[in-house]
Amino acid sequence: MNNLSYFFVLCLLATLSHAIELDFCVGDPSLPRGPQGYACKDPTKVTTDDFVYTGFRGEKTPNNVFGNNVTLAFSDVFPAFNGLGISMARLDFAVGGVIPVHSHRTSEVLILVKGSIIAGFIDTNNTAYYKRLEVGDVMVFPQAMLHFQINVGKTPATAFVSLNGANPALQLTPTALFAGNLPADIAQKITLFNKAPSPTKEEHLRWELGKGAWSRTTTKVVEGDFVDCVVAAKEYSANNDIKKKKTNKGVSSDFCVGDPSLPRGPQGYACKDPAKVTTDYFVYTGFRGEKTPNNVFGNNVTLAFSNVFPAFNGLGISMARLDFVVGGVIPIHSHRTSEVLILVKGSIIAGFIDTNNTAYYNRLEIGDVMVFPQAMVHFQINVGKTPATAYVSLNGANPALQLTPTSLFAGNLPANIAQKITLLSRKEVMQMQRIFGAA
Repeated sequence: MNNLSYFFVLCLLATLSHAIELDFCVGDPSLPRGPQGYACKDPTKVTTDDFVYTGFRGEKTPNNVFGNNVTLAFSDVFPAFNGLGISMARLDFAVGGVIPVHSHRTSEVLILVKGSIIAGFIDTNNTAYYKRLEVGDVMVFPQAMLHFQINVGKTPATAFVSLNGANPALQLTPTALFAGNLPADIAQKITLFNKAPSPTKEEHLRWELGKGAWSRTTTKVVEGDFVDCVVAAKEYSANNDIKKKKTNKGVSSDFCVGDPSLPRGPQGYACKDPAKVTTDYFVYTGFRGEKTPNNVFGNNVTLAFSNVFPAFNGLGISMARLDFVVGGVIPIHSHRTSEVLILVKGSIIAGFIDTNNTAYYNRLEIGDVMVFPQAMVHFQINVGKTPATAYVSLNGANPALQLTPTSLFAGNLPANIAQKITLLSRKEVMQMQRIFGAA
């Protein structure tokens, strides 16, 4: 592990310009938001704390009629996300709790860390893709598709989601229809309710989004009309043959599950025949169970990029699981995308180095989130007394992973060139090449 010190030295020497670079743009929410986000906070006042979010720590109590608690970490709450095209949320469910049908203007990926839920989405051909998820399972929800989650287990459940936008928004269909200023007669016509919910304050579902969580502001819930709505919708569908009038599924662009048996293009893989796509394609189970770190770094990295989980193809999002032995490290590396990390076990130090050679690093505890800006070299080290586990999400379906040590010492780069570009001695270069089995 002592050899890792070389990698930090070479990274500090690799960038010589001290000019101001737009490596990141920590937002200033005190100023008005523009179409691309907030104006940047003065970079000289940015510290590591700006890149770490602790709002997911501890237990969260579901506190509304839906039996959920949603803790949002969008750019207005966690300004480091500003301009990086990524964000997160924590979902907590009571037994029987639900996050009703809703949508975002981005794609979303979910990792279940406690309990058992049913999750799914509905495409524009009215086909529902849903499945029961267990701990460690991942499901992806394509951009703008209506989707939902229900706790069907016997215990509370918790999940984390990542979205490939800094401000992806959250539009709950029930509250969009019945908690705003939409007149009752219009709501009745566009929902097919036999009797629309009363527009009075006492009979509305009134919710407000504040400080990253949903909070209840009234007590009475309309129930019977929802049943009427389902019946009416089925009757309307049968009488008007909706599915036959919809666009042919073969040309649907709601998603593009990749076909890795075909060559990859610059935008990803060709789409699998939509008629052959089932819910299983949108669920990844490769993160289940224990993972044993098995390399010189003391880590195990389980990637779920589009070549492994083809449902990510074209959706601009992906995931990975990071496992560390005590003292394990993921050495300095980079991706061509932004990355966000959530720690679920242990204690680690994580950080990145910007192009002005400033290192931003912090010790993370369970529930902490840290963001790594696009293309910045970054690292993670287990500094706790027990193994550690984290999940990361990246805002690209195939974000790549370039480890600086293996790029320099595990490939076909001649030793004399490696020596010159790293400022290491020939003896040190040869030692590194032996460790990594250079070609």
